[in-house]
Amino acid sequence: MNKFYKLILLIIVNNLLLIGCWNYKDINKMRFVAGIAVDYDKSKDEYIITAEVASPQGSSTQIKREIFQSRGETAFDGVRDLIFKNGRKLFWAHTKVIILGKSVVNEKLLSVLDYISRDAEFKDDIWLLVSKEESASKIYEIDYKKPQEIISFNLDNVFKNSNRICTYYAVPLWRFMEILQSEGASPTLPGVKIVEKEGKVFTQVEEIAVFKKDRIVGWLNAIESRSFLFLIDEIKGGVITVDCDTSRGIVKVGLEVLDNNTKIKPVRSGNNLVINIDIKLVVSIGEIGGDIDVISNKGREKLKEDTENLIKKQVEDLIKKVQNQYKSDIFEFSKVINKKMPSVWKDIKPNWEEIFSNIKTKVNVKVTIKSSALTSRPIKVNY
Repeated sequence: MNKFYKLILLIIVNNLLLIGCWNYKDINKMRFVAGIAVDYDKSKDEYIITAEVASPQGSSTQIKREIFQSRGETAFDGVRDLIFKNGRKLFWAHTKVIILGKSVVNEKLLSVLDYISRDAEFKDDIWLLVSKEESASKIYEIDYKKPQEIISFNLDNVFKNSNRICTYYAVPLWRFMEILQSEGASPTLPGVKIVEKEGKVFTQVEEIAVFKKDRIVGWLNAIESRSFLFLIDEIKGGVITVDCDTSRGIVKVGLEVLDNNTKIKPVRSGNNLVINIDIKLVVSIGEIGGDIDVISNKGREKLKEDTENLIKKQVEDLIKKVQNQYKSDIFEFSKVINKKMPSVWKDIKPNWEEIFSNIKTKVNVKVTIKSSALTSRPIKVNY
């Protein structure tokens, strides 16, 4: 057989092997797990797994939302039991969120995290949340007005756009695990609750749960959450409202965050260790609540001063609260000390909880007002 016929034969064989879909699956028969809620029934020593499942209907633009619930002696057992309740294989590659109930966080957090991190079907960038309702399952079980709306996908979009809002901190699984296993530091998670307004029911992400290692010890409100984001250099956007005290009175000014850079540096001050926190914030004027001029050089300087004082006080108040009430290093001061002063960290590590509660901090805030949007002066009404 000459080379020409060999080539023709090779082409024919390759075509026979490559055409078709050997692992084809009908998408209409597939069920994708969008998110799960995990609770723990202490009286029965059982995990409760609630799954929000998205099933394509007819075409990719039509999706049916279904809720399945199962129980098991372990989280792994509970998830596997979903297959029997469901009747079809579940696909986890598109799972966006895991909502943890308070019962799980307080009793079985490490067991659940161990299962999630071991199972190859869960991605390590999946979002973790804590339910502020009586159970995590309630987030999925509520009677929403739009039954086809996938709650987990909505939450995923909220976290992907978190740079526009500075009242919570989106935490993927890998980040939570990293902090949980680090020396001295403790993680945080955002909270989620059900809100009813004007006859509509929806989920709302708000506040931040403070952990002391693997237990929740408290919560940060919206203002405290923003200060927390400043401290960990995660402010990417959002609006800051400042009461600017001028000679003509107090005017509320809405500032849009354009950029921020926070540097934390431990320094020796005599025999004491001090944490220097330098915050450099760039904002623009988004709204002026009156006709008082805060755009001119003099007015802008006063606005700059009041904004710096406001952020400085709020950050200092948060540090004191966490030090005194929670005694939990959610700011990762320990990590910075270990990196910058490894020998010092080695000495203080055994007593870090006590040292963290008493360590002195020095907060410096520098604000740059870059622009005033499309208007260079306040609106005035002439009579």
